[in-house]
Amino acid sequence: MPWNANNNPAGDIRAPAMAAALRLKQQQQGAKDVHSWTLSLCVEELESLDLAVDQLTALRHCALLHPDDFPTEAAGSDGAALVHPRLHAQFVVAVRQHEAVPRGSIALSQPQMINLELCKFQTEKWTLFTDRVPIANAVAIEIRPLLEEEESAAPIVTDAKDFAAAFAKFTWQRVLTEHERIVMPYKDSRSYFIRILEIDAEDEDETEFTMPDSYRGRVDEDVQVFVSSEGSQSSTFELLNTTPIDSAGLASMRSDVVTVLTNDEEEFPVKKKLLFPCIKLSSAVLSGKGVHKDASTTIEVD
Repeated sequence: MPWNANNNPAGDIRAPAMAAALRLKQQQQGAKDVHSWTLSLCVEELESLDLAVDQLTALRHCALLHPDDFPTEAAGSDGAALVHPRLHAQFVVAVRQHEAVPRGSIALSQPQMINLELCKFQTEKWTLFTDRVPIANAVAIEIRPLLEEEESAAPIVTDAKDFAAAFAKFTWQRVLTEHERIVMPYKDSRSYFIRILEIDAEDEDETEFTMPDSYRGRVDEDVQVFVSSEGSQSSTFELLNTTPIDSAGLASMRSDVVTVLTNDEEEFPVKKKLLFPCIKLSSAVLSGKGVHKDASTTIEVD
């Protein structure tokens, strides 16, 4: 055998390269399979499954799938994946796998069924949610306690700041969407009905002149939570230490934003930089008067 064939230096180079190319192709195919995951699933009630109370508590906000139906390749470090029914993701749900769920079914809690407008035994096509979700800067919620029939006449008093901290901990790393409804147990041994009023999160399309258009975000440890009571204060529920939110919304509370009030009393947030030319123009028009007495009648705008 010739020396070249026996030692095959070219083969030593080609073999690793071919192996790397094959691995890349397999990874790309796997990613393609994950992104194309869709499945028709029948809704089951999470509470009707044969699960211990501590298991249900540990699941927190997650729905459940049978292991054979679960998109394992899409699971995050916490073992959960994000899915949604129908074509558009009005709301998204985190799912985990569990043997207690019948194959071909998805187990949802009552609040999840309400959010997604689904009922038991309803079958829908579910799709993997793969969009990028920004970190939420601030979340505004309204709450009310779920009262039992035998509740006493004494009003329930809850501290908004304490509740905000508990909410941030309860929803940590969860993806929230505006108008989503949640039921959360609280330290006073009651459960609270919560509605997400508004979310302020980073927007990839935001510029120094335009406002962010955000309605979904992931809760992180630095999130600000603003708590208000559902409706006005009542004789059965009192919320203390609330932080008022500007009527123009969460985004108006940013340092680079001002709130504009129109003659018909409408309020909306505007980036300060967008108003710079207007301020310069006003000074030029009012030059020689009041605080504008030294203003120039010549202006430069970007």
